[in-house]
Amino acid sequence: MGLLRTELYKITARRTVNILLIVLVLFFGFYFWVGILGDEVYTENGKIYTRLEAIQKEKELSETYEGKLDMDSAREIIRRFGWAPDWDAVEEGEEGINDNFWNRYVTLELSTRRFRAEGEVEWLDEENVIMKQFASQDWNFGYTGGWDNDLIELLFMALIGSAVLIVIGISPVYSEEYSMKTADLLMSSCYGKDRGIAAKIIASLIWSTAIYLICVGGCLLMTGAAYGTEGLSVSAAISFGIYAYKGTAMKFLMRFLGFGLAACHLHTIITLFASAKCRQPFWAVIWGIGFYLLPVGSAMTVLSMLRPTPAVQLLRRFCRCFPYFLPINEIDIFIVPNTSRFSMHRFEGLVCIFLFAFCLWRGCHVYKKGRR
Repeated sequence: MGLLRTELYKITARRTVNILLIVLVLFFGFYFWVGILGDEVYTENGKIYTRLEAIQKEKELSETYEGKLDMDSAREIIRRFGWAPDWDAVEEGEEGINDNFWNRYVTLELSTRRFRAEGEVEWLDEENVIMKQFASQDWNFGYTGGWDNDLIELLFMALIGSAVLIVIGISPVYSEEYSMKTADLLMSSCYGKDRGIAAKIIASLIWSTAIYLICVGGCLLMTGAAYGTEGLSVSAAISFGIYAYKGTAMKFLMRFLGFGLAACHLHTIITLFASAKCRQPFWAVIWGIGFYLLPVGSAMTVLSMLRPTPAVQLLRRFCRCFPYFLPINEIDIFIVPNTSRFSMHRFEGLVCIFLFAFCLWRGCHVYKKGRR
């Protein structure tokens, strides 16, 4: 335990990382207030409510319309509030406008506005495939209240921010020993080649998990404080537009965050591998960021422009098994109903286990030998 406490202290005592963490949390708070709460608007008979007042108004309506949304309820919403306005076409000072989550959802999903059709807004034809799907659905409808794609975007920013902090905080774990000429001394000690290395790995995983929980937990706490938790019981199909997923928003978020944590741990081990290969912390940081971004650049630029041969498709799937893509994959495989989720998860799991084991083994081996 003494070795573990020492390694944790060495990681957490770095002032630069702590300052960056504070700045990152403050940025998330600013973005949430301006970018998410700033977009909350509720209009009743031309009177506009914003931010927390708009959320309160939406919650009052949720007592009437939450539950299973059918065509009768959808038509009642439109009779009461009318179609959601197209604000680009609204004249200044126009009265009698109603714009809320409920009529906005019905307008954008079940009317000709869905396809940006010009002219008067009308219901989609009952034979339309979208109307048939809507009639057969069994979703739990309700005010998503912040637990929607805005939250996913904020959480993804938190994942990227925590990944950057992990690189900066973990990169010196091995490379700093080289630069300070203490690696050989530690390797010659009683526990240098076994317990010392294990302490470094465990301390790195503990610290990266704490960073992940702080960043993600802060986003969830802000959302819960502003919107409440009612939106967690709404179907994920309503909240996130993933129509192949049958559970609630809360269940999907648990899956998303679980894969985010797995990505955090894999990213930590890859960064430790980079640290073991570099003699200076600066280059360890550069290589750590490179290992994080290289699969992203390859999958989104080079491989996306190539002809989709079996080899190219295999390389794309391989790149999507790296930390950046792990949480995104959970969204993508539930957007398309016919996606083979079991096959995708099995391939993803095998590649991640291989990367984790290889980087862990190779990093320890290189550090023990004291060579690049």
